[in-house]
Amino acid sequence: MRIIKSALAVFLCLMLNLFRSGEGIVFYSCIAAVLCIQKDVSSSTTVACNRLIGTLHGGLIGLLGLLVIQNTAIKEMEVLRYLFISVMIVVVIYTTLLIKQGQVSYFACVVFLSICVSHGLDENPFLFAWNRILDTCIGILVALFVNRMALPFHRASKRLYLFDLETLLDENKQLDRYALIKLKHFRERGGALACYCNELPRFAALSHLHFPTAHPIICLHGAFAYDQMQRRYLFGNRIAACAVQEILTVLDAADCFTFSLKQDLLYVSYAFPSDASAIYIKQLHHLPDVVFVEGEVREAPFLLVKIGSKEELEAALVKLDALLSKHHVRGVIERWEDRYVLAIMDEKSTLNYYVHKYCEQMRYEETIAFTMNGEGQIDAHRHYVRREEPLRTYLRRLFHDVRRRKL
Repeated sequence: MRIIKSALAVFLCLMLNLFRSGEGIVFYSCIAAVLCIQKDVSSSTTVACNRLIGTLHGGLIGLLGLLVIQNTAIKEMEVLRYLFISVMIVVVIYTTLLIKQGQVSYFACVVFLSICVSHGLDENPFLFAWNRILDTCIGILVALFVNRMALPFHRASKRLYLFDLETLLDENKQLDRYALIKLKHFRERGGALACYCNELPRFAALSHLHFPTAHPIICLHGAFAYDQMQRRYLFGNRIAACAVQEILTVLDAADCFTFSLKQDLLYVSYAFPSDASAIYIKQLHHLPDVVFVEGEVREAPFLLVKIGSKEELEAALVKLDALLSKHHVRGVIERWEDRYVLAIMDEKSTLNYYVHKYCEQMRYEETIAFTMNGEGQIDAHRHYVRREEPLRTYLRRLFHDVRRRKL
């Protein structure tokens, strides 16, 4: 959009020059317009104000310099003229500091030099100085007008962009600046943003950063979500206490963690920690509002985690298959550094559960998910949300109620 606005601003400057019968120097209008077109209105206003102050300041001192050059012997002596111009540069910069506008000294010097150096010996240099100031002001005003103008384009107000947190990180596992620019671009086009992270320690390390999302961040394949704005955790159904005890009888209690929520605090309980568990606990300390409890298993957690090797966890998942189906819970194995993590949660706690919830709340019609594939590249997946019309839903419920009464 900035490219289109820059081209439009240049076109308007060229057209305005036609009404002046070519008296001005449209080059300076175009340059000022392109310079003042920024990524947003606030940045454009700041640059335009600096450019305007610098132009007026440099232009006025340039006019005074022309008066001195034209009415003294300096005009005839080239060395003195160059010395005078160099001394006046000091005056230009120093006066910008006196009026506490040091950021405009560059623009003021450019305008002053264009007047006194390039056109100081013209037959009518004062006319050029006046046109130089006027053309720059025209370019600045055109840029402000164009940047505030809302150009017609498709706004994706019914679209949800879903990002894997890995797609937003650079090689140093920090937020990529280009990715943040793209997120801002999606938001400006009216789309809503949501993020998910399947590796819990990764989310813990980045939880202090602010993500420009409209919805809570979904963690660990949908085990829970975290709302950064309200600083609270969200989750689906809890795992029954009897299910937890039965699962722990199959799994070795060592390297097991349970996650529960009480009064907006996340309680992480564990017993018999090994060296791997100690590292895991240390990384989870970055989670917001977290409390660690050693030697105790919470009665109704919403998440149970086991650390081990891939072969060990896959074998445990096979043993737990019937038990997980019985209690309507599911297990997911996720890689963590050189080891693996088995996460057990309610079968309804999935990534799709939260995405569907967001779509129902905000009436999104389309979701686009950006995921990281096995080759380290980003894939995009488009999905259209099928939503029943309110009247159709009402009639269907009414039909089922009548049918149930007849039976």
